[in-house]
Amino acid sequence: MFPLSPPTPAPPPIEGLDTLASPALLFDADQIHRNYQAAIAIAGSADRLRPHVKTHKTAEVVAIAQRLGITKHKCATLNEAEMLARAGAGSVLVAYPLIGPALRRLVRLTRDYPETRWGLIVDNALALEQLAGVATDFAQPVEVLIDLDVGQGRTGVADDQQALQLAEAVVHTRGVVLGGLHAYDGHNSDSDRAKRAAIVAVIVERLQGLLDQMQRRGLPCSRLVCGGTPSFPIWAEQALPGLECSPGTFVLHDYNYASRFADLAGFAPAAYLLTRVVSRPRASAGDWPRLTVDLGYKAISADQPLERRCYFPALPEARLIGHSEEHLILASPQADQVRLGQPLLAIPGHVCPTCALFDYADVVRAGRVTERWAITARAR
Repeated sequence: MFPLSPPTPAPPPIEGLDTLASPALLFDADQIHRNYQAAIAIAGSADRLRPHVKTHKTAEVVAIAQRLGITKHKCATLNEAEMLARAGAGSVLVAYPLIGPALRRLVRLTRDYPETRWGLIVDNALALEQLAGVATDFAQPVEVLIDLDVGQGRTGVADDQQALQLAEAVVHTRGVVLGGLHAYDGHNSDSDRAKRAAIVAVIVERLQGLLDQMQRRGLPCSRLVCGGTPSFPIWAEQALPGLECSPGTFVLHDYNYASRFADLAGFAPAAYLLTRVVSRPRASAGDWPRLTVDLGYKAISADQPLERRCYFPALPEARLIGHSEEHLILASPQADQVRLGQPLLAIPGHVCPTCALFDYADVVRAGRVTERWAITARAR
């Protein structure tokens, strides 16, 4: 369950909400800028960052990062990759196993955007064999990182000798270059920093062993792309050569992260959902009064348990008690003070898949809605 008091201040008053249809996604451009600045401060420099764009999928957000000196980016889909290239990204790593027809699209991207340095990950011989079949068609050599399974059990090579064999095979593949190693610890999300740090320490020891073996074999390793948002502050403390930290959620942040990770206190939510009270359903005997708002799971990600899907700063004790395609039902001791039709702001529990539900975000600057940004890469 969420704590009863918010870990961050409630969003400032926003002018113009009465004119916006709901449900709507709002981006706070000023807070996005501050979140990037906080990430640079944690990393030590913009050059040590390779943020993942799967959270926001938006060219204007990339532009903010680029103005702050962040030129390297990470993505999961080829739509995200193309959005990045169109936004002028200097380096794009597609951190998702590409196999089959997706490789041909990557070829087209290298030809359409030759000024972008392209990279991808591999974790098996078949993927490398298919990559070799198109590699000579790339407009430029594409950098390949060996994807390591560091405990999540989703993708990556778990055995170090197999990883080294794959790296040697990459070196002998025309049209690509071996760039280094990719280690995403998505399972490393305990709220206890010491437990997260212990997992990072194990991964670092493995990476150091691999680096030693790669050096002895004459295998290049110019970069190590590591971590996500929960482990980001810990990875930033590591002195590994060529380390690039790749957090993603931090740029918009969300309530689940804000309420669970004290060492991410330098970030604050920069995305809100505008919703309205559409009904007052009857309450069970002895229960708090209820409100129904137009924030169904077509407008907010439902991948989290019901009680963790969003947080209402204006109703800090609210309990989420029902969710369907177009409706969210909540119970709150303050419910009788909320009028029908009243706009409410919610902080998403998991912001990344929530952004993918919207075609655009209404942008807030200095407390006013000023423009709209297309969520360019939300589609496949």
